[in-house]
Amino acid sequence: MNEEIRLLLVLGAVSFSIMIGGLFQIALGVSGIGSAAKYVPYTVIGGFMNGIALLLILKRIPPLLGVSDDLSLHGLMAQPELTRLSTLLVGGVTLAGIFLAKRQVKHVPAYAVGLIAVTCAHYALENLADVADPGPWSGRLIFGGRPWSILPAS
Repeated sequence: MNEEIRLLLVLGAVSFSIMIGGLFQIALGVSGIGSAAKYVPYTVIGGFMNGIALLLILKRIPPLLGVSDDLSLHGLMAQPELTRLSTLLVGGVTLAGIFLAKRQVKHVPAYAVGLIAVTCAHYALENLADVADPGPWSGRLIFGGRPWSILPAS
């Protein structure tokens, strides 16, 4: 199958799925089924949200440490030498930028400051500190008229 046709089929399927999901939400809202949520105890909803947050955090630990996503947390603890310090440094700079911006910078969203911090840290490590691969990126960045590939070398 042609690559363009596959792309169009995928985009069509995604668009159709989003449309059906929206129609489903509208139908649930109009029918009043959402009012049943007031009978669910707050502790159940809070536990559900905390569980989801914990799963999301645990899923992001391997990329923060620069290891593959399929490595379990137990496998990571058994092989700490797989951790890449440069990736951990870039992640730490990002988190520091976000948390410091929440307290210090009031007119710029904290995540935007974190995005700027991670971009600066990545390129500083890659170009100034001569770290070959400070972490995964995708795409290309054109800076000063010179395109820099931000895909890891394979």
